[in-house]
Amino acid sequence: MGSIWICVSLLALASALHPVVLIPGDLGSQIEIKLHRKSVGHWYCSKSSDWYTLWLTIEDFVGPALNCWADNFDLVYDASGEPHDIDDVDTRVKDFGGLEGVSYVDSHHIIPYYVHLIKALHALPGAKEGVTVRGAPYDFRYAPHTKKFDEYFERLKQLVEETYEANNETVVLVAHSMGGPVTSTFLNIVTDTWKEKYLKGFVSLAGAYAGATKSIQALTTGNSEQIPGFIVNRGVLRKNGRTIQSTYWLLPDRAYWNSSEVLVETPERSYTAADYDKLFRDMAYPEGVKVYDTVRDRDYMREDPGVETLCVHGYDRPTAVKYSWSKMSDFPDERPSATNGAGDGTVPLRSLEVCEKWKSTTQIWKVRGSGGEHFSLISSDTVIKLVTDYVQTN
Repeated sequence: MGSIWICVSLLALASALHPVVLIPGDLGSQIEIKLHRKSVGHWYCSKSSDWYTLWLTIEDFVGPALNCWADNFDLVYDASGEPHDIDDVDTRVKDFGGLEGVSYVDSHHIIPYYVHLIKALHALPGAKEGVTVRGAPYDFRYAPHTKKFDEYFERLKQLVEETYEANNETVVLVAHSMGGPVTSTFLNIVTDTWKEKYLKGFVSLAGAYAGATKSIQALTTGNSEQIPGFIVNRGVLRKNGRTIQSTYWLLPDRAYWNSSEVLVETPERSYTAADYDKLFRDMAYPEGVKVYDTVRDRDYMREDPGVETLCVHGYDRPTAVKYSWSKMSDFPDERPSATNGAGDGTVPLRSLEVCEKWKSTTQIWKVRGSGGEHFSLISSDTVIKLVTDYVQTN
């Protein structure tokens, strides 16, 4: 009888499957909006609507529709610096706890996000759709330590607890990009007792723990990559991007970029991570100083999360580390030239490597080549195997 019990117990251990909560990165959560506006900035924009997808529907970025989208996507700040939606709109993330809001970036399922990892996890023995893998999208326009994120962290905590109870197994948090520092912030808020009870570990995929240089381009020129101006108006994107709190939260952190490292260069002066206030004023956007004030203290986003962590990122993709304008007449409106360094194509290497230094980190995976590119990483064979293997171990 004893030997039978031991065999059954070993079989149960071998077949254990830890559930997963997926936390997306910047731009990785679908956001919905409902309009009841008294006035709009353009005659052709709607004043009222039922719930529809605000981020992302591709057709909203073509032609005049972009102006309507940008007006609705803006954030405004009250006298205390607290960000919120413009008046007379309601927003929400799509399908919190489900997977629709994190499977694809867009509503037409053109741009994949976590979908390939989700399919691989659902294919594991014992996996149950709607039970084993859960999504925790958030409104990526905001940064932690706001009312919006206080609400999100409470929902995330409840989701982890529900997922633990439904599976009778500790939960694995998987986070990408901005989701990395969002998750580490959350894990430094909850208690050690809570983490020990509910969590198996944290898989950090391309975490931007010390920021990303592309945030500078978003605030100066407008970050539409190589999309032609006749398709997307970069000026509209820049105007909107300057209202987004998380863009400032993800600026390169001066704790990791010293005062001699130039991030922005013009014929008249250079700017380091200690010069953002001067940069905002010189690019004729002094309002940026006030928004930056809301996220200026960011030490918490780099702190050890206190749970077993797998630190995974690329390292050999050309990544912008400095932007230069050769003519003052071009600054800041025209595209700058970029000086590249090491990273994953989006996040510089020193930011990706922050999680390597944590005492809680037990595995470090550096993914070579195109599979380590910032957005490709979450769909790469290496990461899918890593995550599926990890959730099946005790």
